[in-house]
Amino acid sequence: MYTYCKNNPIIRIDPNGKDDYVVNRNGYIYLMRKTNSAVDVLYASGINGPKATQLDPSWKSIQVSDKSVLDGFVKSQTGRTLWDRMEFSSTHSISDAANIFLFATDNTNVEWTLKGGYINDKETYILGTNNNENSVTNIYGLTNVDKAIYPDCRKTLKVYQFDAWKAHVCLIWPKSLLSGFWFYVGRDDNDGQFILPTNALKYKDKYILFYSQGKKAMDEKKICEILGIKSERDLPEYEGEDTRVWVYMKDKRSNKSTFKQIDNKVKDYKYPQLRYFYGGEQDSAVIDMVSDFFYVHGDSGKIERFSSPDMISIDISIFNKSDSALLVGLDPDLYGSFIMKNGKHSMPLHPKNINIRVYDSFHKISSGLYSIDPHGEMAFGLSTAKGPIILENTPPQKYAHKLYDLFYDSIFYVPKHPVQIPDTVRGILWNKEFKVYTPTILGRYNFWVNDSIYNIYSDRETDKYGRGK
Repeated sequence: MYTYCKNNPIIRIDPNGKDDYVVNRNGYIYLMRKTNSAVDVLYASGINGPKATQLDPSWKSIQVSDKSVLDGFVKSQTGRTLWDRMEFSSTHSISDAANIFLFATDNTNVEWTLKGGYINDKETYILGTNNNENSVTNIYGLTNVDKAIYPDCRKTLKVYQFDAWKAHVCLIWPKSLLSGFWFYVGRDDNDGQFILPTNALKYKDKYILFYSQGKKAMDEKKICEILGIKSERDLPEYEGEDTRVWVYMKDKRSNKSTFKQIDNKVKDYKYPQLRYFYGGEQDSAVIDMVSDFFYVHGDSGKIERFSSPDMISIDISIFNKSDSALLVGLDPDLYGSFIMKNGKHSMPLHPKNINIRVYDSFHKISSGLYSIDPHGEMAFGLSTAKGPIILENTPPQKYAHKLYDLFYDSIFYVPKHPVQIPDTVRGILWNKEFKVYTPTILGRYNFWVNDSIYNIYSDRETDKYGRGK
């Protein structure tokens, strides 16, 4: 539904001659340069005043594929008076509508509205602003729709924007209440790891709640006032959750992006469009290797709290994507092993906690050799040996965040060559190097220092999570 590239200027200067539009701080959109390119660009000047005649390299921007939508904003201004500062436009492109809406919301100081529905049996999205800091006038056309896109959604629709290791991410829950208007972010704060929305917009009888990383949360009293309730407890009771979630990801270093509806109950490898943004450039029709939770143990360092790690633990899953049994060897002398690459050297990762239960979809063939059933999963742990961990070309003060990068970019399965298995064993033997990736949206790991536990985040922040044993 809604997409967003957080604080990421897609284009600095336009060498190809696209139509260039500018939105100023008060939400006024105007055409700066007219060409005949296939796409337009909307720049945010961040200031008010006379129309700009040339681009500023510091301006943020987005590309807009539908060439009628920005032109529609300009045409909507024709004939208006000083007191009628309304602007509006429409598009059939959900991606363009959402990008413009969230880009304008973040880069102007006025309120915007976005409404979706069917007009003449065609899916239509209408955007508007009356250039007012506190409210948006009900614009004709915004409510002149046959039905809402999600007529059965709950009282609130949640949009959560944040940064992951490699990408800017926007998640949208269209039909789930979750926990009132609170949202879980995995950070230990006074709200019990739940935060309030940073912005709220009304959509007919429902509300779009925005949770933007790095922005101040709204006051609880103000939110209750907006929603027309006395307290959070007066929201409708949670009865069930639609497990489908809209995901928009934008690479931090390129223009590559994806917009996909996924089901939280479906394995991540079922969505190859998302792999790249989790660091999973390598793909296979046979196997997938996914890391999940990371734990680092150590004593408080003399130089810095996180400068003396002495053990790393990782939860990992191996998925068999084929219709045949998949053989995976975890004995480094016979088959292969996991490592964490650390400059010119590597840290061995040893298997642990391989407990096979009756209902598991894998079993042990022989010492260090396992068979995973067709389309089955093998979950277990990995850890380094207990001892001081030295990171190459990294000062101790940066160990905590260097480890974060290594977790997401440097874990590999490395086979031993040649590999031989008994002739009686049937199945596909995996004997190729494979890069493990981490499809997690929380973007953090735990660092245990003495008797305390800390969260280490992708944005270089840390906080105290709790106390260990």
